[in-house]
Amino acid sequence: MSKILYTAPSVEHVIRHHVNILHNFASLGYEVHLAVGLGAAAPQLEFVDKVLVNPGLAATGSSDNLKELVAYIDETKPDIVSYNGDPASWFTRRALDVCDFHPALCTEMNFGLGFDSDTFALKRFLRSRRNRSHKRVTDLMMVMNGSDLKMAEKYGLAREIRQVPGTGVDVGRLKLVSKEQRNAAREALGCKPDDFVVVSTGAFDKNHHQEFVVDNMMFLTRRINLFFLGDGPETHNVDKKIFKLGLGENVHTVGAVDDVFPYLLAADATLSACRYEGMPKFILEGFAMGIPTVASAVKGNLELVVSGRNGITYSLDNHKSFARAMQVMVYGDELRSRLSQNAMLDARDYSDKIATNAIMMCYEDALK
Repeated sequence: MSKILYTAPSVEHVIRHHVNILHNFASLGYEVHLAVGLGAAAPQLEFVDKVLVNPGLAATGSSDNLKELVAYIDETKPDIVSYNGDPASWFTRRALDVCDFHPALCTEMNFGLGFDSDTFALKRFLRSRRNRSHKRVTDLMMVMNGSDLKMAEKYGLAREIRQVPGTGVDVGRLKLVSKEQRNAAREALGCKPDDFVVVSTGAFDKNHHQEFVVDNMMFLTRRINLFFLGDGPETHNVDKKIFKLGLGENVHTVGAVDDVFPYLLAADATLSACRYEGMPKFILEGFAMGIPTVASAVKGNLELVVSGRNGITYSLDNHKSFARAMQVMVYGDELRSRLSQNAMLDARDYSDKIATNAIMMCYEDALK
């Protein structure tokens, strides 16, 4: 029986992005092995045959963590090794570098290169070198936006590089919300019916830029409830900033959640303040429910968001541009209605079926 080893930072990451892909491999008769840094077996992954928890896939791993992953690969001898999301991708490549066994196919699903053509030259060189040093073990890299495709090809980050439309969203489940549903969802979150509810998700880190958002909430006078979903190294700093500015009634750090759906049900808009993105799934989930977005004008976001059509973009790190974008979204009721309609139309091109088919075709072509 053929085997695939799928590595990722956490079970949560796998459930959010990869269940359909793994299920496809299982239905093709593959024995599915999963290695994650955090978490354990979950009901959504009942078709997975084995789960290895290795902390090195979630953070800078020790030499013992590396030896464990190397030993697992040498022992199980998977036909395919697929690494997905840093630091799991970087750590898996390190392991493959020293394995005695060499899989038939090694692939990376890249969720956003940390550099582009506008990145400071030294930083771009260092980050590209880190990826390029493992080119010899990466047969196929799948990227999610045009900018990453150009950079990956320019710096030769894998033997073959393909662009895919993200990992897809469930457009069947995510539908336009009625006023009654929205009001009930708001009440469950402690919001009033006429509040303007904004939801943002992502790790609390320098890339997701939550402190910048909090700094600028003072510019808005209408009652706003902003929910940050996620956790990470910057959570404490963000909480301190919220307390210092007296925004505790308006800005909420929720922590990691298993399901963003209850928050999207209550939302008027989503928000992405990232410095870079791959393919922002959360924005797409909002689009599928008719929820427009305010987003930084960076790679990944610009692959999806057309300012004035399905959302409003602002210049990265520009306080005035951000405040203007938020004000237009919050107070532009007619515009927001139009953005909502277009967002739902645009989400259809990124359904989980379309994305999964595109990803599986990349695997199929690479195995020929």
